[in-house]
Amino acid sequence: MHNTVRRFMDQLRKGVRLPWDDLARLYEAEWKSAGFEDDYQEEGYKNDGLDQLRAFHHSILENPPHVLELEKGFELPLENDVVLTGRMDQINSAGGGKKDVEIVDYKTGKPKKPADAKKDIQLSIYSLAAKEILELNPMRLVFHYLQNNERQETARDSKQLDEAQKIVQEVASEIRAALSRRSQGHSSAKAAPTSQSAPRTKRIWLTRNRNKVLHTIKKGAPELRSALVAILVSRGYFFFPPFFMSSFLAFFFIAYLLAVCWLG
Repeated sequence: MHNTVRRFMDQLRKGVRLPWDDLARLYEAEWKSAGFEDDYQEEGYKNDGLDQLRAFHHSILENPPHVLELEKGFELPLENDVVLTGRMDQINSAGGGKKDVEIVDYKTGKPKKPADAKKDIQLSIYSLAAKEILELNPMRLVFHYLQNNERQETARDSKQLDEAQKIVQEVASEIRAALSRRSQGHSSAKAAPTSQSAPRTKRIWLTRNRNKVLHTIKKGAPELRSALVAILVSRGYFFFPPFFMSSFLAFFFIAYLLAVCWLG
């Protein structure tokens, strides 16, 4: 669904208003037949997706946004050698000033309460990145739920952005502490490395794609995986959608996998 929406919006940005039949064909081409119990279940979810996409297509063409960016990546350095990395689904012009924008994140899951968007850390990070890296003024932050075509709009003030940075620093600190404890547990069996043999600082990327996250952690710092998962679970930042939603995990997983830590 996400790739289909992105391709549709990319065509719109270029001035091409894809008719419904063309968009439906894109959806068919992007569909992944994996993670379903049987053909009946797959067909049900596939048809639900088509219905959601049809409503989305109609609403967008009825009131098309001025799309500025799609899948816009960013790296935001913070204090204590912490870097946030991520990718915004869509940046639209918000009207008004040239720098005024709205940031849209598409969701395929069950809509949450509007109050949740007001305190969601993912949107806070997007707002920070838009201000600090892209030099934009995020007037609106939007969760667009495709299930019912609902837009939940919010914004962030300076106090909320400061709080988001505090949370990120706390998580990064806990990760470092967990790694330190693990390292100390092996110290009795291994000689302390010299300055010449000591491993160099590693950059750990925690992106929106679950498989890429786990692969990167496994490849770059095997000891981080259990520490990271334990910390995120204990803080309530980690959850598992049902198995049949496995093909959509990328959209749920970004919510709190935010920090990119320099581990030294």
